[in-house]
Amino acid sequence: MPTAALVALIVIGAVNVLVLVALTVAIFAIKGQVEKVMAVARPTIGKVEQVADDVKTVTKETGAIVTRVEELVDRVGSRVEAIADTGEKTVKDLSHRVQVTSQVVQETVTSPVIGVAGLLAGIGRGISVLRSYGDVQGNKEQKSDGEKE
Repeated sequence: MPTAALVALIVIGAVNVLVLVALTVAIFAIKGQVEKVMAVARPTIGKVEQVADDVKTVTKETGAIVTRVEELVDRVGSRVEAIADTGEKTVKDLSHRVQVTSQVVQETVTSPVIGVAGLLAGIGRGISVLRSYGDVQGNKEQKSDGEKE
């Protein structure tokens, strides 16, 4: 083998060994940094797991509460609808009764009032006619008394 090729192989081998040593040093440096981060993260990971468990529990409980609220809203909604229907029916019934009562009052009170008003008008007219008749008779008597004197 020529010496130049041998020197090139030695140089390549030396470079490979240096790269391997550099990679080994870098790996140990990274391992040290990862161990420092893990030392800080381990207590936090425990807390995060506990918070995650709490969130799961709250989510389950919230789901149950939402289900109960939905059922309650459904029941209350149907009751409110029934109350509204009853109220509407009551108002219609009451309105009808007021209308019927108004008609009855009109028929039982208005007709007699009209009759009484007509009777009073007739009596008033009769009295007026009697007064005029009396005035005419009084004038005749005064004239006849005046003629006798």
